[in-house]
Amino acid sequence: MDPPGQRLYGHDGIVARAVADLRERYRDKPDPDGLLGDEFTLLDLRRVHEQVRDSLLQPDTFRRAMMPFLEPTGAMTVARRGRPAELFRHNGR
Repeated sequence: MDPPGQRLYGHDGIVARAVADLRERYRDKPDPDGLLGDEFTLLDLRRVHEQVRDSLLQPDTFRRAMMPFLEPTGAMTVARRGRPAELFRHNGR
């Protein structure tokens, strides 16, 4: 029987490497795995990055880092609450 909290056959190491790989891919690219689809808001993008990193990100710093990789679609979200948000897509970089 395996000790509690440990996985069989070195799976802890496999999971740790997979998480490290995912975090590295998302370190300086908007959405390399396409989790958000074709169009997304900066808030949606930041929330994905926060989940991947498991930490909160400063909105202004995040925006400055991601804007070179994004292009505005010219469309806005339909606001359920608050203001409508601008939609973006990857610019192909």
